[in-house]
Amino acid sequence: MKRSFFPVAAVVTAAVICSLWAAVNPPAGTIIESFESREATSLIGKSGGYQLKQAQQFYLDEDDPLPLSGVGILLNATDYGNPAGDLTIEICANAGGNVPGTPVAGSAAVCTPALGEWNYISYSGPAPVLAKGSDNTYWIVVSIPEQSGNDAYRWERSTHSSDYSRGYRKTFNTGGTGEWSGAQPGDFSFRIYGDASLSVSGSSCRARQTGSGVQVAWRTESEVNIAGFNVLRSRDPYGGYRKLNVSVIPVRGEGSFGAAYTFLDRSAPAAGVVYYMIEELLLDGGREPSAPFSVTIGEEAAVPADPELLGNYPNPFNPATRIQYRIPAGCGRGRVAMDVFDILGKKVAGLALPSLTPGLHEAAWDGRDASGRGVPGGVYICRMHTGTGASSTLRIVKSN
Repeated sequence: MKRSFFPVAAVVTAAVICSLWAAVNPPAGTIIESFESREATSLIGKSGGYQLKQAQQFYLDEDDPLPLSGVGILLNATDYGNPAGDLTIEICANAGGNVPGTPVAGSAAVCTPALGEWNYISYSGPAPVLAKGSDNTYWIVVSIPEQSGNDAYRWERSTHSSDYSRGYRKTFNTGGTGEWSGAQPGDFSFRIYGDASLSVSGSSCRARQTGSGVQVAWRTESEVNIAGFNVLRSRDPYGGYRKLNVSVIPVRGEGSFGAAYTFLDRSAPAAGVVYYMIEELLLDGGREPSAPFSVTIGEEAAVPADPELLGNYPNPFNPATRIQYRIPAGCGRGRVAMDVFDILGKKVAGLALPSLTPGLHEAAWDGRDASGRGVPGGVYICRMHTGTGASSTLRIVKSN
């Protein structure tokens, strides 16, 4: 059976399955925190009789997508001595004294080191969901088994203590004393991936209130071994789901090509929070549910009055991606534009919008600038805006 194309619910308790991804194939989702430097290195292993761990502090912004989909670190092209054993990468809460503390459940995984490349772990089971905001700091902690000699891998880092814009702290563990120290200057190279619609072959699940009920929408990126879908609803995110569709919703994609789907729930309750799941029906008889996603129904549930960016697929992408957007009822034609900017705020390209009628639509970007040249890999900002000043933004990533 293939892995589920939908995110597994954070409310479900299960073992986390993690794996190493090739440097050219990072975890699914979006880079939500990152730093890269090749100025210097710090050792992960043994040096001077001490077993060294390395750690990098970070926190998540309020708009960063969760759950986490993976973590990556950049290793130097050469190691120190002759280290042996896999890297263990885990996320730890912050402890008193601003040092790594209790590991976050389900965050630890191992990977075989690849020198000179980004080394990734991916959460393909229930993934860690962290608290957001600068008051909730966490650490990426990396270690290897005890070495017999002075043997270690080198994690790339900067040479200054506040190169990263957040000024994240650096630290290392001197295994002989079991204490953490702040003696290592420079931020370590790291990437953290996250996506509320994390998937292996799918991309998003959403629900919103309309005048006729609740519109449930989802998209797949590929449809291998998929027979169809069911839409499930409950008042309780932990259980009690019942099927809403009378007949199986058939697939419209094929193999490596996905499709967009919508279902109108006309029997939704009149008020309150309602939870939905999309159940994937596999050709081999298996069933794979998505993570629960919710909508608040009633007077307090505001229907978007302005155009809204919903996501893109694939992400990361190369060479092209499709960007899903919503046009609400009452939005006049000719008032909406979509542009792509680099992380410095420079406009890269203007995108054609195939439709401005109310509903869900998709725009395409071929990864080229206004002159037709392919843009380099990196983070870009897609912005949809109107003549009234309303805007919606989406962070997208082009891989190298």
